[in-house]
Formats: sequence, C-alpha cells, structure tokens
Amino acid sequence: MRILVDGDSSGHRDVIIAIAKEHGSELIWVCNHASRPPWPEEGLRLTIRHMDVSDQAADMELMNLSQPGDIVVTGDLGLASVCVVRGAAALSPRGFWFREDELLQRLEFRALAARMRRGGVNLEHKPPHRRLDDHRFELELRRAIEAGKEAG
Repeated sequence: MRILVDGDSSGHRDVIIAIAKEHGSELIWVCNHASRPPWPEEGLRLTIRHMDVSDQAADMELMNLSQPGDIVVTGDLGLASVCVVRGAAALSPRGFWFREDELLQRLEFRALAARMRRGGVNLEHKPPHRRLDDHRFELELRRAIEAGKEAG
C-alpha cells in the first residue's frame, strides 16, 4: 500500500512519516520546488517528486500516479475527486475521507460558492484547526494502512 502526499496542501508531515516507517509503506511526496519535502531517513521508503511551480503540476502528477489501493493525502477537492474515481482512497488533512457518493455534491457546492464570491458575496468561513483534527487524521491513516495490510 502506497501513501501519496500532496505536499502543497498537506500538513502532518511527522505523523505521515512515522506511520509509513512503522508499516513499511511506500511514501511518495509530490510537491513543487517552493515546498519543503521530508528528508530521506533509514527505514523510510520515500520517493520525492519535485514538480515545476505551475498551478496544477503536482496535482496532475498525483492524479496520474494514483491507483487502487493507494491512500492520497490532500486538502484539494478536485484532486481527491479524480483519485477516488481512479480507485484510490483520499484523506483530508482534517482527517475526513473524501467519499465518492459525496463528491459531486461537494464539487457543485464549490462551484456555487465561487459564483457567489465573484458576485461580491463574502463567504469567508473556515473552521479553526483543532487538535481533534490532528488526532482524527492519525487515527484514520493508521486504520486505513492496517486494513490494507489485512486485506492484502
């Protein structure tokens, strides 16, 4: 089981690295040159893919790399949608799974919100990051890796 990380929109670097090492999972970190990827270390099966700074280069690489059985860590709804359709699981940095049955509605809501913002409506509401999110993320990633090992 591989863990693919959108280095441009993901936190939890230390948690992801620790879990990948603990379970011997391959970790593929995709980011642009402005990002700071993790350093290779003993026991970590790490591949770093540096992409150019163009708007969607890292996302396109992750879309192309994702395959069934992979876990993609990203906060990007569009990227998550493509990866899920390709058979990968996608986990947000807040610890929530992107579910195929919810993606169309979420994408439609995102498009509606964009139209409203262009029309001058202020929709700035971002829930604060909480420790609960950190705990949920670690718990869900561990569960997915362990379930993948049992199934495989």
